[in-house]
Amino acid sequence: MGVLINKTEEKSILIKGTEIEVPSVYGRLTFVAREDGQTLEVVVTTYASKDAYKGGSSPLTTDVPTGSFKVEELAPEETQGVETAHKYAIQVYNDLGYDTTEL
Repeated sequence: MGVLINKTEEKSILIKGTEIEVPSVYGRLTFVAREDGQTLEVVVTTYASKDAYKGGSSPLTTDVPTGSFKVEELAPEETQGVETAHKYAIQVYNDLGYDTTEL
């Protein structure tokens, strides 16, 4: 479960504590579906790439916001599942100015 978060003309991606700019980061998602059937909590951790994640790399700390966000109420046609977590993660990062796609 992951998303590719790409820099845009408006939003760069810098490795924290440096001036090193990277073109993208891989955001790995963890989500919890609450028992109310309407709430999702999604945590995003970033890595240099999907391959770096699969290879056991440590998270990459950048200026891309990480941590968790909460979806308070799903639309009637949405389920508390992987696809919905991806959808909202993409929306959150696109709203922040990044170009984000599902991987």
